[in-house]
Amino acid sequence: NARVFLDGKDHGRTPRDLRQVPIGNRAILLLAQDHEPFKTRVEVLEDEKAMVDATLKPLTGALAVESFPGGAEVFINRRSQGRTPLTIRDLRIGKYTLILKLKDHFDATVEAIVNQKKTTKVSTDLVELLGSVFVITDPPGATISIDGIDVGVAKAPKFLQVDGLAAGTRQIEARISGVGTWSGKVRVRARQVAQVVAEVRDHHGSLLLSLQPPEARVFIDGENWTDRAAE
Repeated sequence: NARVFLDGKDHGRTPRDLRQVPIGNRAILLLAQDHEPFKTRVEVLEDEKAMVDATLKPLTGALAVESFPGGAEVFINRRSQGRTPLTIRDLRIGKYTLILKLKDHFDATVEAIVNQKKTTKVSTDLVELLGSVFVITDPPGATISIDGIDVGVAKAPKFLQVDGLAAGTRQIEARISGVGTWSGKVRVRARQVAQVVAEVRDHHGSLLLSLQPPEARVFIDGENWTDRAAE
């Protein structure tokens, strides 16, 4: 559906059968929206029909797509274009909707306009999907740390839920002063709650002391253990 110009004069749109064209060498110009102009010359002979077979090339540009973090799969019209960072070439000019997908992250939708013979840069931050850990302690009152950072106390009824954790393996520790410490690992998954049961117990060991003189007083970590050491 291109517009036809013969020797600069508009003759309507294709397909078009031009009659009573003066013989000789004639200039043909075809124009179509979002396509490169098509120009040619044709020799018109007496009592003969000259044929013009034209293929108009669409105007194209490119998109340079980047995401943070990288490695996101890029879709245009439900077709995968590859993973970021990437450059998508030979796209017809116009408006496009891109969808970026990355594991454990929300999908991102980005609008972009492709311009003729230009590369449009597209950049977006991907929001991480987060999970939770539900910690039950026995007895209650344990201080909970995740990856070495204190996050709260599991008070009565002896549980603590920690939200907003990135997916992955986390080191959990529950400790009660004067009682003991429990530690373990848990796998946090996006949009899920991982449950941990921490039994905090006092673990004892033994220390054999040989005293000279026998009446010497015993202190451990600054605490007087003389009477207990004698038992």
